[in-house]
Amino acid sequence: MPNSISSADQTKTQPTEWLLARFTDSTRAVAILGDLTEMASTRGRLWFWTAYWRTLVSLGWRTPVAFISGFAGFWLMLPLVLKSVLAPHALEKISGTPWLTLHMFLMTFGMSLWFAVPYAFLRYGFRDRVTHLYGIFFLLTTPVIFHSNSISLICCLLLLAIIVAAFFTSIWRRPMIVLSAMPVVSMASLSACGHLETKIYHPHFRLHEFNWTSWLAVRLSCAIAFLIAGIVFSRLHRWLMERPASTDRSIA
Repeated sequence: MPNSISSADQTKTQPTEWLLARFTDSTRAVAILGDLTEMASTRGRLWFWTAYWRTLVSLGWRTPVAFISGFAGFWLMLPLVLKSVLAPHALEKISGTPWLTLHMFLMTFGMSLWFAVPYAFLRYGFRDRVTHLYGIFFLLTTPVIFHSNSISLICCLLLLAIIVAAFFTSIWRRPMIVLSAMPVVSMASLSACGHLETKIYHPHFRLHEFNWTSWLAVRLSCAIAFLIAGIVFSRLHRWLMERPASTDRSIA
């Protein structure tokens, strides 16, 4: 059984406390571990570890479920865009014009939301402000799939208006910063992982036939990319959204 909190060296973090702190804040982790240790003094070592792992599962189930849901959401939406982009004459009307840049920007931004929306919803709940923004941005970027110039232009103007309004509103500034980081990190990670996989697995790729090696390589690289994006998103969310405003006056 772990030593009690009172007898432990207060300058060192116990592994059990460190692991709990990955799923909650450090203060709550110390409190939970202290309660479990105190009750384990009369119930035994087996009870402590059973209760400890049960607590970890209850605190940490949201993160892996959110990641799997976000990853599945991305792969469910991707064929829709590929079908739309590869359709005959899909980009003829906008190719060679400034509109193509805007269209590709909205599509790229929207692709990151296919992962971010289910991830944020399951990880932080529908009451979270970042989740609210992700939902709104998802609805505004989805029409890009249909290549409608007029609708896409309206959506772009609305997006710009919301972004500007969010940065000039104190309660929405932090959520907007967290949201802005996701498309940048996810697209950069996808690009880096895609470049790496082509360097390593290039001999195994087949464009016109199914190949398990290339199938696994593509999905593994995407999983790593979104894992990086999820870690950055969670860290920013904890830093900007879960800390008291008085501890971060430079952003407020």
